[in-house]
Amino acid sequence: MRARLIFWVALCLGCEGVSIDALQGPGLCGASDRNSVQAQTADRFVNSFGLKPFGMSPSNPLMKERLSELGVRQLVLPYGGGREGMRELVEALGLRGMVTIESLANAVPALQYYGGAATAITLRHNLTVDAAWGATIRNNQQALHALIKGDESTASVAIVGTNVQDDDQILAAGDLSAWVDFGSFFPWRTAVWRDPPGRRATTDLPRHIPNYGTRPMVAPQTGYDTNIDNGVSEAIGGRYVVRTVLEHFRLGVERTFIAELADSMPGLDGLPSTGLGILRHDGSPKPAFTTLSRLMALLGDAGPAFVPGQLGYTLGAPSAAMHTILLQKRSGTFYLILWLEIDSLEAETTVPVALDLAVPAKAMTVFRPAQAAAPVAIGKGQRMMVDVSDALTVVQIEPDCP
Repeated sequence: MRARLIFWVALCLGCEGVSIDALQGPGLCGASDRNSVQAQTADRFVNSFGLKPFGMSPSNPLMKERLSELGVRQLVLPYGGGREGMRELVEALGLRGMVTIESLANAVPALQYYGGAATAITLRHNLTVDAAWGATIRNNQQALHALIKGDESTASVAIVGTNVQDDDQILAAGDLSAWVDFGSFFPWRTAVWRDPPGRRATTDLPRHIPNYGTRPMVAPQTGYDTNIDNGVSEAIGGRYVVRTVLEHFRLGVERTFIAELADSMPGLDGLPSTGLGILRHDGSPKPAFTTLSRLMALLGDAGPAFVPGQLGYTLGAPSAAMHTILLQKRSGTFYLILWLEIDSLEAETTVPVALDLAVPAKAMTVFRPAQAAAPVAIGKGQRMMVDVSDALTVVQIEPDCP
């Protein structure tokens, strides 16, 4: 019988710091002294994915249907127009999220409005950058921190840093780390629209160290536009959007909110149409939506916290372009996610890779979520050849434990 322990859940965005009884390291028989990799929990990855649900009205029945299909749990919650429908939607689907406000006076009312669904808050600034801009940013961030953390009813709500983006803003804002739980970054500046997500993140994250130091980070909105001249195609955007969530998680980003749910209609609100959605403006799925929904369905594992185990494995002919994440479910099953972090072309780039396990598996099942929800290969034992591409490959591994 597996040993049991009391495990304290660390502070995280949307987690509750409580003591719970949890299994210790399911699947430890999959570990070896050599080439063992520590897994993270599959559900933590699922919780790292969020969505800015703009582009479709909450009163549209299709929005509820699509969010359910997507399996997203975290949303950006606006405290502005349309908030009534958003709150009804959040309550109906049991979702949670980060409240965005543009006025300090709205902080407490916004949290009260969304109640327990609000796990975080961020104060956005759309101010002209002038000589007083930096001082205003710091004063408002400090005031928000004092307001939220000074009240027992809101103290558990995480504070996410404001939208400091350009180099001059970063310099003017200075150190904000004392007044946030999480920093923020926006890795989609115009100059990097076509860049793959790994390059975006590794370029942009270090820029914000002067503002947030070693604080964990949140991406309040990011994505790829499929409607602009310097954007990408739907096929490439599908791979890049999914890899954005993967790359951010691999780099330790706490949560990534993809913008947006749907493309805007041409001329909506007098603005040009955008292609930032993972749905087209008629609500039909783009490749990004389809792949994300299959991935979240495969990895979802809601339940009490547990300590994941280790898996011993090697990958033949590894390259710097091949990135990996190892996850584990409470059942002990491992999920090895592999992808090529490269500049994508219209056709996928694929390389065969030998996966060797330290301990035989009673089952190895390969999924290619961009292609289908069903497995594309099934095996067992200690070795399996796996096709790895710039879309993602997921290998489900069930250790042959006694």
